[in-house]
Amino acid sequence: MLKIMTLNVANYEGHRNWPKRRELTAQAILECKADVIALQEIRLDPSQPTARESYQNMAEEILCALNAKGSHQGSQLVYQTAMFYPLIWYPLPGSPSQQWEGLGIISAFPIMETGSCFLSKPANCNDRNLRITQYAMLKANGATLSLFNTHFALDQPGLDANARETLAYMERQAIGPSLLVGDLNASPDNPCLDPFKEQGLTDLWQALRPDDPGFTYPASDPEIRIDYCWADEKLSKHVTSIDIVAGCPENGVFASDHLGLVVTLSI
Repeated sequence: MLKIMTLNVANYEGHRNWPKRRELTAQAILECKADVIALQEIRLDPSQPTARESYQNMAEEILCALNAKGSHQGSQLVYQTAMFYPLIWYPLPGSPSQQWEGLGIISAFPIMETGSCFLSKPANCNDRNLRITQYAMLKANGATLSLFNTHFALDQPGLDANARETLAYMERQAIGPSLLVGDLNASPDNPCLDPFKEQGLTDLWQALRPDDPGFTYPASDPEIRIDYCWADEKLSKHVTSIDIVAGCPENGVFASDHLGLVVTLSI
């Protein structure tokens, strides 16, 4: 069995108490026994207390937290920066803030190849964030798997462009079965997702748990499903389950403002 988890970690500002959230994220990974973890909203800000000495981004901190618990020793991590946030966006009193944000993949299986597609920003798109789709080709249990990790825009023009360009990237890059995961910032009825269905991709939550709404946001009181796992035709027949993870708070603190998903594959 192979377990792949996806979670938007909500950067530093998106939710309070990053050190506690880091530990809760590591605990959620351990509890669901994820082999591969795709993370969105990963930042590096050297002025943050946890990053000041180590100069680690949030994905590296999560992997170190797992290692400290005796797990995921020897795992590989790939990180791709999408953009740099200037000080004017997120001023921190008393010290400059230099923040890079991107996507990360932690894998207990060998990563044979990796890359990223920088998604375009239509002229009528009002989302000031830059977007990417990250790719990793994994060797797991003798099989090859192409994993795509993404975080889509906040408005419709951006969503439509992100979906089209991600599909084109998957078609160019994929080797073997493919899985697309991430925060798509779109509910299941959004037309930006129609090209995925037309391309033969399967929304795994809808396919495996059609009677469960599967809400993933906000974590404290979920009311919408915006986090997804989409499998191509080669992979969908190997998927045995999909579950929500990272939903257990500690003293009112959640791992993120999103809930995560974990997919189990029989490969």
